[in-house]
Amino acid sequence: MKAPLRSGLLGIGALVTFVSIGRSALGADASPGTDAIARTGSPAATAVATRPAAPDATEWSVSAAAGPVIAAIQSPACCVWPLSFGLMSTAWEVELQARPGATQFIGGVRVAGTYDRNGAAPQLLGVDVFAGRTWRHRRWALEATLGLGLEAAQFLETNVLSGDSFYQTIDYHPSYEIGAYARGTVAAAVPVGDSVAVLLRLGVHITGAHDEDWFGSSTVGLRYTLP
Repeated sequence: MKAPLRSGLLGIGALVTFVSIGRSALGADASPGTDAIARTGSPAATAVATRPAAPDATEWSVSAAAGPVIAAIQSPACCVWPLSFGLMSTAWEVELQARPGATQFIGGVRVAGTYDRNGAAPQLLGVDVFAGRTWRHRRWALEATLGLGLEAAQFLETNVLSGDSFYQTIDYHPSYEIGAYARGTVAAAVPVGDSVAVLLRLGVHITGAHDEDWFGSSTVGLRYTLP
């Protein structure tokens, strides 16, 4: 029985040796980077992971606001600059604003005007293109812009109907002129939702149509950021 037992042990040893040699040969034929790819994933997945992100899209928003005209220049053409304060008339504005990507630059177009039931509102209707910057802290935003445009300016024209140097009959009636104007604004946007913010703005209006229509305004409104 020793001979069969010895033959069996020799056969098992030969089988183990053959399997070990076969595994070593397969390992030598495999490419050196196979293990690295197995650990890191497929080449397609690696390319997707390292692909640079697309630039952010432009953020568009629309807003509407209204508020009082709080200051006005009466007659700068006479070399006198009497500044009047008070609730003189109502200013309103509707604007479309764009912010490219994640930059601080903003720009857009605005339609604005003022209203007074007595016909003394300085700006009947104006359209301007504006540009500026925005500074954001968390969800709050502070903005400063400068706009240039064309408007129909409105003012009261005086006509002396009769009288002398002591007593005169004067007629006041609204008159209109078309001209260029500039507008500077400072605004704060306070978010009240994912797409809605309360807009607080101070503006200074300077016109070339009629220099008595320089004024400052304070408006409150809402801004909606388009999806």
